[in-house]
Amino acid sequence: MEKIRKIIFLQCFILFVFVVPIFAQGYPSLSNFEKKESFEEGCFLDVKQDEWYYENVKKAYELGLMKGSSDTFFNADGSVTIAEAITMVARLHSIYNTGEDVFEQTTPWYKTYVEYALRNKIINEDFVDYDKKANRDEFA
Repeated sequence: MEKIRKIIFLQCFILFVFVVPIFAQGYPSLSNFEKKESFEEGCFLDVKQDEWYYENVKKAYELGLMKGSSDTFFNADGSVTIAEAITMVARLHSIYNTGEDVFEQTTPWYKTYVEYALRNKIINEDFVDYDKKANRDEFA
């Protein structure tokens, strides 16, 4: 079941990564998605160029949508937590609407994203456990 969740998540993410550039020309807000980071081969030890998801990880990183679980580990085969899902959605929303993804550092690290999501009605209430793995309906 976990593998199916990963596949569905990656398929949705792949769709977004490839659809945004196609429609960006006609919609000003989609043009906000520009390359912001430089992806160097080997910057994430767990993302090899021969992996099927390599180009998607690269694009997500370059657009600033995902940063990895550490400076050297992306965790592409891992699960997505509630906090990580909210973070991705907050970044997407912010870039789409403002062209920027500027969030202050907080403790815990996800607090700023949760506050943004609540303020912008992306989520309606706090979650009990932000470190819990997100299931499909929570991610959606």
